[in-house]
Amino acid sequence: MSKFKLDIFDVLNRIDRGEHHLYSTLSDDERKSFAPLVVMRWMSGTKDERQIIFLNELVNPFVFPLGKHQELLTSLLAVASSKKQRRYFWLSAKGKGKSVPKNALKVLMQYHGWSEREAKKMFTVFSSDDIIELANELGWQKEEMTLLNKELK
Repeated sequence: MSKFKLDIFDVLNRIDRGEHHLYSTLSDDERKSFAPLVVMRWMSGTKDERQIIFLNELVNPFVFPLGKHQELLTSLLAVASSKKQRRYFWLSAKGKGKSVPKNALKVLMQYHGWSEREAKKMFTVFSSDDIIELANELGWQKEEMTLLNKELK
């Protein structure tokens, strides 16, 4: 007997199309394999800031408390989606030994108004060029930009 595997990319595409009642259309085997936390992690693998904010505000706080209400969590995931078909990347947890460059963290905190914890969590979503662009928009001076460039290269 082979073990059933849910097609995560099909689920992501359907959520991106705004299928709020996706969970009710799944077969019993698909429901057993469905994990809102895993779908949320995949959906976080994007550079779409709006989607990341909605996931953090609407879904993340409720993934564990509402774990038995998977249909509701699926609807929340659909609401958090930007409704654009996209290619996601897996957002893996950073190793505990790895540190976020100090000035890059400062840029993310200043630009987005994030706490240090939020900025560390979101650091992997931004490229070095993205962070440098944000620092320019913040009006960072030449000396600060030089230090930032050294940290990111």
